[in-house]
Amino acid sequence: AVRVDNLEKGFPGCTNLDRETPTATDLELTRVMILQLKGLKAWLSEDPVRTEHFLRKSAALEDVLSYSYGPPVVQKPSHELYADWLLGQNRPTEALKEYQNTLKKAPKRSNALEGALRASEQLENTELALKFREQLDQNAT
Repeated sequence: AVRVDNLEKGFPGCTNLDRETPTATDLELTRVMILQLKGLKAWLSEDPVRTEHFLRKSAALEDVLSYSYGPPVVQKPSHELYADWLLGQNRPTEALKEYQNTLKKAPKRSNALEGALRASEQLENTELALKFREQLDQNAT
């Protein structure tokens, strides 16, 4: 940001040079996406250690970024991406926790609710599965 003086209004303010100048948040979101891509590449290469490393790191970085309104820059929340991978690794307890982390920031996100439902079913937790099913049904109406 650059300090500018708004002479017409009589007060100084801060602004970006223009709308195209990346902010620190933009750069951090780019880092999240790079980590996700590295995780996806490792996933495709069937390297579970590197996959988990990159997906966990992207989720941790995304957690410290401030919430922004409007369309998401990162297309899939990192916790949800990590949870999808964990579920595929037959680790439903950990996956459920990651889906729930996603739902803290996006309470009605259908993809996270569907994943949490699948994890709950794998854990044979019918009460929790019913809760997620009801939330999904509410989304559909």
